[in-house]
Amino acid sequence: MPFPLNSLPYGFRSRLRELSSPSERYSLQIAAPNYNGLHPFQKFQQLGTIVLSFNKTVECKRTSMLQGVSPIDLTKDVVYGVDTDLCIENVKLWDDSLSVFERFILAPKSIHFFKCHISTAFITYLTKHLEKPIVDLHFGQCTFEAKHVTQYICSVFQSLRSLALLLCPFQNDWFEPLHSLNLNRLRLCSVSTDHIDVNRDAFVKYFKAQNERFVLMITLHARRNVCETKTKLDALFECDFTFTKKTPIGVKYVAIYNDNAETWHYILNDDISRESVAREQLKIQRDRSPFVAMLKRSFEAKEL
Repeated sequence: MPFPLNSLPYGFRSRLRELSSPSERYSLQIAAPNYNGLHPFQKFQQLGTIVLSFNKTVECKRTSMLQGVSPIDLTKDVVYGVDTDLCIENVKLWDDSLSVFERFILAPKSIHFFKCHISTAFITYLTKHLEKPIVDLHFGQCTFEAKHVTQYICSVFQSLRSLALLLCPFQNDWFEPLHSLNLNRLRLCSVSTDHIDVNRDAFVKYFKAQNERFVLMITLHARRNVCETKTKLDALFECDFTFTKKTPIGVKYVAIYNDNAETWHYILNDDISRESVAREQLKIQRDRSPFVAMLKRSFEAKEL
């Protein structure tokens, strides 16, 4: 139930400002810009992408293609807005350093975790500070508190369209918690032979349930047993999938990258005809493009 701020005496309004975090003060300021008693105004600076590093002290850096990397002074009485990418590094323990998030208005499109220990408490605390849903989530060299954390992440970030697990430990039933998500891309890096040794029927059921734009990208571990890996890949894909060297068009597919720069693509047998139609339609569109027509006329003129 909304509370009528106008009913607060002036002294209580000042006290409300004192007790509020920087981000809460800024939100109050936006909600009631002419409300007397919330002065001085909370300063605000919009940033695109930031990197928060939790080392001995918390360090914040702004990254920009034009301006490069520049440090952000977190001791200033400024609230910073993040609306592109949020990168979080080296979160290991739950402590007071996480209160730094009170200094940000977080509305990023993607979050990248690097060398973090991921717990349900940390994810819960972080999501409370997010202003809008996340569509892109990356975990690089992270550890997880327990197996159920992955399920919790999937339940919290329901709007995800892209998920990456890069050099992270995970079980061979890695796809089970992902059923609730409508992903366009799932990327797994440093996948071992054990990770491929999954229940084939369960995997095929999961893959068939994904939308038509879905791509599963798997980068194999460099120190794998090649023969054993090939045997398990054949067992997983031979009945329901077809191998192709070309990147499929217009259908969901699996892309497997190995250390000799080869890429193996697999599409469902049920999608072969649709993929052929989509490829032919793309060829027709290219042939009709003004640029291709100009090239054809140029070649014809040279032949004459």
